[in-house]
Amino acid sequence: MTDGKKEKIVIVGFGWVGQANAIALHKMGHQVYFFDPANELTYHYGLEDVEYARITRLTTLKEVDDKETWYMVCVGDRVSDDYVQDISLIKKATDSLKGTVGKVILRSTVLPQKLKELSFDLYVPEFLHEKNAVEECIHPFYFVLGERTPHKLPLFMKDWERRSYKFFKGTPEEASYIKYLSNIWNAVRIAFVNEIGDSITIPETKEDVKRIEHILDFVLERKMYLRYGQAFDGHCLPKDMRAFIGEHRKEGKHVDLLSGAYSSNEQHRII
Repeated sequence: MTDGKKEKIVIVGFGWVGQANAIALHKMGHQVYFFDPANELTYHYGLEDVEYARITRLTTLKEVDDKETWYMVCVGDRVSDDYVQDISLIKKATDSLKGTVGKVILRSTVLPQKLKELSFDLYVPEFLHEKNAVEECIHPFYFVLGERTPHKLPLFMKDWERRSYKFFKGTPEEASYIKYLSNIWNAVRIAFVNEIGDSITIPETKEDVKRIEHILDFVLERKMYLRYGQAFDGHCLPKDMRAFIGEHRKEGKHVDLLSGAYSSNEQHRII
């Protein structure tokens, strides 16, 4: 039986997602370590944050490996301009964990079709916005769990299930589709609203923007992702759109609407 006091969480990859998870899990009272081969790290949540000093950096990946250890892979993917997802860094991380006594949790964003290339026990995709990532990790809106085989959940994942607004349990492939559905739905809504707004008038003044908003907000009520303004950008939405479109084009699937939304967003970015 897993003892919550003995549980050790090793964050593999200490970028903005890894740091958010490490700080959040520490704040939740769990024992957290991290491993990252980079010599110099970029701290995304403030060097002055005392939480960083309380998260031990491991010199070797398997330094605290035992049956109570949970490795959480938070390594990022890369997506080329020709819509191809590269998961080589994620695969390098999961391959390096083969033979560990502890279990491996994949937290990276990976297309459903590519999950079979990776070695892990549980897939728990993240649904974080960088600015509020720590708080969203403590109180997740979605807690999505993909299992290859049934597992007894560690204490910190039971915490996530209890704190989350919605919980989903299925296969890793199903978990991945939910991750992409969430991001792509947000992106498509942004592109749609901006395209309708641009069709009303190409904004050159603040008065033009107010006129657009006056029309759109009557129906859309300024709800999240339904506000006229910036194109979708950032770490996730553009690359995840490209990856999903590219993989499903390759399979001969219809992704014309998604392709159009991506193209529309690029045109709005110019405006």
